[in-house]
Amino acid sequence: STYGEAYRDTIRIVKETLADLENVIPGYSGEGYELSGFVFFQGFNDIIDAKKTDEYGENLANLIRDVRKDLGAAELPFVIGELGQQGSEPEKRYAEKHFRFRKIQSDVAAMDEFKGTVRFAETAKYVVKDGDHFDGGYHYYGRADTFFHIGQSFGEAMLSFR
Repeated sequence: STYGEAYRDTIRIVKETLADLENVIPGYSGEGYELSGFVFFQGFNDIIDAKKTDEYGENLANLIRDVRKDLGAAELPFVIGELGQQGSEPEKRYAEKHFRFRKIQSDVAAMDEFKGTVRFAETAKYVVKDGDHFDGGYHYYGRADTFFHIGQSFGEAMLSFR
């Protein structure tokens, strides 16, 4: 894959969709639209690479700026989903890097530049490690209940902008 390919695809898909709302939304007849938010939930590959972790905060801040610029939405609300893969209590051998990474994410949300327009949404506290789960190599143990609560956290963070 080419560097930045996923970003360019995301922006392209959003723009193409917005330009074709009549065919995407049944009954739509030109009423207009509002981009009301963007949720970003990514970082697992960055946490396992020290160089990427070191650059993550700056890159995340630039991503927010770029998305807003490229979509023409200067104050677009942004939710940063905590990389909570290992739950509230990560394995000891990974704990330091997980807590460091989460702090980087929350620090970006707290930047003066983003005051009132970026939120950090917790996910680690919703990770269920016990009981039945389908891991299969998937993040968050493949548990529907965990993903449900993570999604709810994102929704609540987004609603807090209103």
